[in-house]
Amino acid sequence: MKNLLAAVNRGNTVAALIFLVLGLFLIIFPEVSSSVLCYLVFAVLLLDGLRHVICYFRGQPSEALAGYDLALGACEILLALFVLIRQGVMLTLLPICLGVALVVSGVIRLQRAFDLHRAGFPSWRTVLVLGAVVALLGLLMLINPFATSKLLLIFLGVAMVINAGCLLWTAWCVRQLDS
Repeated sequence: MKNLLAAVNRGNTVAALIFLVLGLFLIIFPEVSSSVLCYLVFAVLLLDGLRHVICYFRGQPSEALAGYDLALGACEILLALFVLIRQGVMLTLLPICLGVALVVSGVIRLQRAFDLHRAGFPSWRTVLVLGAVVALLGLLMLINPFATSKLLLIFLGVAMVINAGCLLWTAWCVRQLDS
């Protein structure tokens, strides 16, 4: 079980760092060209997909039963290829897709907060609040996709930085439980 928690934490930390770098990039350079954004989304999806596939094949069979690393990784790799090939479609769907991704990530963080609460971790409320903020930011993107791409990119960057912070805080909390 400790190996599984360590693997999940490593994955969360890597994903958080990717979200953090990408989010800061979008905040600092919102006028980034759409093709650069497509390549960044492609790279993030591809790297995370490869990470999931590698985790699946490197893990124990009992760990594979607890997750969907292979399927999730394969879907992310296929989506990355789609983004690369059909950039125009990706840019049209970007606010909706990222809004959905943030809502899902926020809801997962909410579950993690309740798991931490059940495990007796005292700072579970922080994970709960961060998860709610991420989910609400995603919901806002779904309800009101912004008219200007610059504002959308800044908003997206802020949401990614908050999501990265939530992932890092959750990883720290889980590490504290494991100690």
